[in-house]
Amino acid sequence: MHNFYIEHERMGRRWKLRRIRAAQEKLILRTNREHDRIRDEIRNLGYIQLEKPIPAGYKRLFVLTEETKRLDNYNFYQNILDKINTIRYSSTKQFATQRTSKRWRRRKRKKKEQSLQELKDWKHVLDRFTEEELNLFYQIKHFCTSPTCKGHIKYVFSEPWRFVLRVRPHFITEVKRKDSILEQREAELSDFLNQYKNQGLLNKTVWCRKNSWKKYQKEYCIKPKHQDYTIKNKPLHEIMEEYHNEKQL
Repeated sequence: MHNFYIEHERMGRRWKLRRIRAAQEKLILRTNREHDRIRDEIRNLGYIQLEKPIPAGYKRLFVLTEETKRLDNYNFYQNILDKINTIRYSSTKQFATQRTSKRWRRRKRKKKEQSLQELKDWKHVLDRFTEEELNLFYQIKHFCTSPTCKGHIKYVFSEPWRFVLRVRPHFITEVKRKDSILEQREAELSDFLNQYKNQGLLNKTVWCRKNSWKKYQKEYCIKPKHQDYTIKNKPLHEIMEEYHNEKQL
């Protein structure tokens, strides 16, 4: 009888801890879903058109050359340009970055280089182009460390001389619509999810990741069989002595 009551009390305590843990995980999931929903609502509020455009510096982009505009199929090249064009913004016409050296008085400016987009070998990227348009691209191999790179292949436009860079004044014609109530609620939910005590449950329940010591030790720590062959934890004078002894032998 004594053992029965002890085991019953132990299981009751475990049951309570499981219920508390499950309630915390449900709260994290519910809060994260509400945060994502409010973030999407703020993103989809739309824009407000301004009565008078506001000047905001300059923009640099590629346009068709005059020779290409005179062609009968200039719309064909314009469609390609709309898909691979790049736009950069700057407060001045020089489009230069400011690089500060160690001495703050010496400042060097370097112009930004701009080029057309290079297509990656992804299906959702290539589906935007027709077969005729893809015939004007050639494949090149490139080095990529990301595991999402498929075959390390890029598609480059073979006739870049049909486009030329031009600088145009940039105007703001619309402003993002805002909602103070939604932004306040999003900030409250973000503060709750960013708390240190909730980060572990958030990684486990939402992102399915665990920041365990075994995982860190497996990736970064040196294995016992390799510890004798490393010079990581040895002082410099011992390394030099070993080097001179090996050199004399």
